[in-house]
Amino acid sequence: DVMMVEHETGQPPMVTPGKANEDKMEYGVGWNNVYGKFTNHFKVSFVENDYYTDAIDDDATVVELGTEFPWTEKTTVSASIVNKNADLYDNEGIWDRDMQYTYLKAGLDHKLTDNVNWLTDVMYITGDVDQLNEHEADGNITNDYLDSGTGDNADIDGSFITTSLSISF
Repeated sequence: DVMMVEHETGQPPMVTPGKANEDKMEYGVGWNNVYGKFTNHFKVSFVENDYYTDAIDDDATVVELGTEFPWTEKTTVSASIVNKNADLYDNEGIWDRDMQYTYLKAGLDHKLTDNVNWLTDVMYITGDVDQLNEHEADGNITNDYLDSGTGDNADIDGSFITTSLSISF
């Protein structure tokens, strides 16, 4: 699949005032497979302009592998692992590069009625970011900083749970 999000001409920038916005593009290739009661999937995506600004190179590659299993007539369980590798981006003045993280996701989809489902997802995220601590006052990083690899490595570690009701008509 291909997805494009287009920035509307004449509108103020979405990210940082004074910076021009670019269109976001995502290209993905996937594969679905049914094996017995299991529905398995694999997808690789390349995202251009993941953070919608042209001031920085912010492309990302995302790889996902997962499965779903109908546990009962009304309940489906799912699990997936997702890995994301991204290039340089700016997060409120902290310049990062080579962001890489993986998250494990487990889900439960329980059918309460014909048109109401209760969805619950649990995620665990782990990874790291090579942080560059020095940058110029205007927010630009010189090539010296990029080439030297100066900065600290920060760990990404977290977990969360989401739950919702889904109503279909």
